[in-house]
Amino acid sequence: MTDSAASNLARYRAVVFLNPSGNVLDAAQRDAFRRYIEAGGGFVGIHNATALVLEDWPWYTRLVSARYVSEIATQPLRLVPVDRNDPSTKGIPNPWLINEEAYNFDVNPRTRGAKVLVKLDESYSKGGTMGPDHPFSWRKAYDGGRSWYTNGGANSADYDNRVFVEHVLGGIRWAGRF
Repeated sequence: MTDSAASNLARYRAVVFLNPSGNVLDAAQRDAFRRYIEAGGGFVGIHNATALVLEDWPWYTRLVSARYVSEIATQPLRLVPVDRNDPSTKGIPNPWLINEEAYNFDVNPRTRGAKVLVKLDESYSKGGTMGPDHPFSWRKAYDGGRSWYTNGGANSADYDNRVFVEHVLGGIRWAGRF
């Protein structure tokens, strides 16, 4: 681990992976990131953070709790907030109707210790394979730090959606302990 990577990360309360792809961290950066989380740092994963990124790193897979298996094409989705007290769900309507792309995952993140915050109502859309408890957003304490994820954010228009932006901001607040 380089001292500069560790000291740079130490300046932040949360790190955001916004639609990453591939091996975005080299070995030294991975070590610094792992130690940052172990020291209480926060992680926020948006959309692609569970797909095609750092696939050869089991520690990262445990951090994000679930991995992309297949895509549900962009279409109107009906999302249901599960925990109305989380900072990332307080402003979400019930149901939350949004035109979005979603994922089917290899496991329900609950099986890896995550608390599901928002789930996808598969009866409203086509292509879901996870049943009535299809996770869309979740969080968990992990390895000394915090991890928060949302499946939203695939499209640039999402960032003009006040509800989605507040959802992500709440996730950043939770992960960074603001």
